[in-house]
Amino acid sequence: MDKNLYLLNSQIQNTKKNRSSSYKIYLKNADYRNIYSHFATGGFQKKNILRSFFNFFFSRLIFKFSIFSSKNFKKLEQINKRLNVSLNINMIWHVIILNILKKETRPNNICVIGDGKANFILNALINFTNAKIYSINLTEVLINDYLILKKSQILKKNNITVISKINQKIDYKKKLFLIPANLKNIINKVKIDLFVSIECLQELNISEQKKYLKIISKQKNAFFYFLERENKILPGGEKNLFKNFFPKNCKIIFNKQASFRNIFYNTKFPFIHFRDKSKRHALVKLS
Repeated sequence: MDKNLYLLNSQIQNTKKNRSSSYKIYLKNADYRNIYSHFATGGFQKKNILRSFFNFFFSRLIFKFSIFSSKNFKKLEQINKRLNVSLNINMIWHVIILNILKKETRPNNICVIGDGKANFILNALINFTNAKIYSINLTEVLINDYLILKKSQILKKNNITVISKINQKIDYKKKLFLIPANLKNIINKVKIDLFVSIECLQELNISEQKKYLKIISKQKNAFFYFLERENKILPGGEKNLFKNFFPKNCKIIFNKQASFRNIFYNTKFPFIHFRDKSKRHALVKLS
């Protein structure tokens, strides 16, 4: 068996305690070893002519042509070809987010909390070519991400390492580090320049949120970008508020409605849909 997969498999039981009431539902019977499966983090659709035309037409209609003409977007298209998947709205949202982050920061070390379908990892590797990526997540999601990354061929597997012990020595020659959520505190050993949470903090129970915010708050001069619902009630009754995700020791660079998330498309008539304006995003700098 692939060594990285073996190490990830060994951590599945250990991260069950980190699941919120949401993820206990999301991961129940999840086919996380299938990169085309749909679960909490969204899904992929295999490429075909009809889907390609549909996505091309509606993505350009909503988001115009400018973001699709860049070299980095063309790199993402090449990855999609290797994965045999169609462009989807989650990919487009991540392209927009990375364009925002590129204007504000040039990180050497990035920590993403709660990625899915490797959307952030892939776009970060494309946009921040010199950066190292540290991805913290539940093990099942990390396995799904790892399988996607292998098939994408964006990195050789010997450039990816799995953290399997809290006292593990970090091999800084590697490019990507996959960290099971129970071992999150190992990130305290690394000087992180940019933390990212895209619809992750809103899905965690309060105790897990506090642990992540404590880790983030320890990193002086780091940036923290988060996009979450203003108000999210979990299946277990926990109430998560956007305003509670700001570290105490931070300077706010922006805090505003994530307007690009208010419109999306899918195959359900009338194809273009509008959602309530309940999602915000913010970028802060820690002091």
